[in-house]
Amino acid sequence: MQRKESKKIALSKSSIYSSLAREKQLADSAIRVMAAQRLRSIPEVNINQVTTLGQHAIAEFCLKQPLLDQGKGITLNYLERVMRYAALKANAHVLNIHSLQKGTGNDLRISCAVVIAESHLVFHYFAKHNYLAVDIYTCGNMDTGLSLDVLIKELGLSPYDQVNFKRGIRAKADTELDPLAKKQPHFIPGLAVPNKKNLRFFNKQLNYFNSIAEHCVGEFYCCDSFLINNGASLKNIVREAFNTEFEEVYIKEFKPQGVSLFAFTAEGDHIAMHPWPELEPENYLPLDVFVSSTSKINVKKGLQHFAGLIKSQHYTVNEFPRGIKNAAGQFIPVLQQKILLEDKDNNHTLQY
Repeated sequence: MQRKESKKIALSKSSIYSSLAREKQLADSAIRVMAAQRLRSIPEVNINQVTTLGQHAIAEFCLKQPLLDQGKGITLNYLERVMRYAALKANAHVLNIHSLQKGTGNDLRISCAVVIAESHLVFHYFAKHNYLAVDIYTCGNMDTGLSLDVLIKELGLSPYDQVNFKRGIRAKADTELDPLAKKQPHFIPGLAVPNKKNLRFFNKQLNYFNSIAEHCVGEFYCCDSFLINNGASLKNIVREAFNTEFEEVYIKEFKPQGVSLFAFTAEGDHIAMHPWPELEPENYLPLDVFVSSTSKINVKKGLQHFAGLIKSQHYTVNEFPRGIKNAAGQFIPVLQQKILLEDKDNNHTLQY
């Protein structure tokens, strides 16, 4: 009888310690959120005052000829080799390659992804519109421009439009950006475009008519460190949040911690993430969701559900409509973006 009681007491103490640790984590997260809010009045920052955890390049191509051309030897296998070469050319570390081919004729869709240790390179091709969307994200020092140059040269592409931006932006501990930054580096929410010696934050809310696809770039902060450091948990969370099944999924867990997840949905779209659980207490997770206009996924609802499942205390999501067309159905040669989603305490006054 005494042994059973002592066991209950031990379990109770363990539970108390766990609860106290979680409360401390939430308190630290709240401080970081307050610090981030004060930084939101800054339209741009000097690049020397911050560090960035990732860089992202997206590009649009309107092709003159169909992407697949048996006569020229451009097959699905050839496209995979080109994508691998594009990654290696930029000094990325290739882990795996996935490709999908859906439909035939005008309904043909081709998606190809190179999963790299630093994150991913992906393209989506829509034969009906002869349109190619490219997405390159890296948390390393690879040159995304070199990867784009390879695709342009090897596939005979003409640049349509592209934008490069920084992700995971953190105020350095020795700057005057914010008093709390002197004690510990912390995030400045949002995405920013390099502009000479500064980083300018996205804020423009541009109107568009319709698009072939929707590309959402999410920054999630103060997440549950266990959940975002477990590949199996993230896989289940993504499936539940976006109510989708996977055609292909690749998970890479790093030591001592860290994980990458890349998934093609059954419809040929993609969801990717490369969390940083080691950054306590911020526990940062960058997320990418690319879905076609015909997808059954409710992106906004899925993102909100996802934020709740990973227990994110703070987040912001920018939407980039891909393959924009005007009222006459003609392509508009520009990449636009809008702020799709923010947590309720986020006023987002970072502007330029």
